[in-house]
Order: sequence, then structure tokens, then C-alpha cells
Amino acid sequence: MPVMDGRQLASVLSRLHPAIPVVFMSRFTAELMNMRLISPGIAFIVKPFKYDDLLTLIRQRLESCAS
Repeated sequence: MPVMDGRQLASVLSRLHPAIPVVFMSRFTAELMNMRLISPGIAFIVKPFKYDDLLTLIRQRLESCAS
């Protein structure tokens, strides 16, 4: 993204809507992303991913927000 990275966007959106679910995706490994950018408990998927895996992760995030 030209103006901000995904973590910055998630931070802005979380301030506006604290309950909004966030899913990070990257071509980098989960270990590297966990060390550098995201906190434990944040949903994360590595590119390339299967469509069904993304849908499952999104469904899990939405269900966790509903409970």
C-alpha cells in the first residue's frame, strides 16, 4: 500500500472500530512476521494460500468476534 503498511491500517481501523476482526497476510513466513510485525493472537496467513484456508480463517475471526 502506498501510504501505510497493513499493521498501520489495522491500528487505524481498530481505533475507529475496536471490535473489527483483522487477518494479516504476507509472503513472509509466520515466524518472521510474528517477530517483526504482529502480536500473538492475531490471525495470519502466508501467501500463497488456498482459498478454502483463507475462508476458514476469516470464518474463525468473525465467529470469535460474535461470541
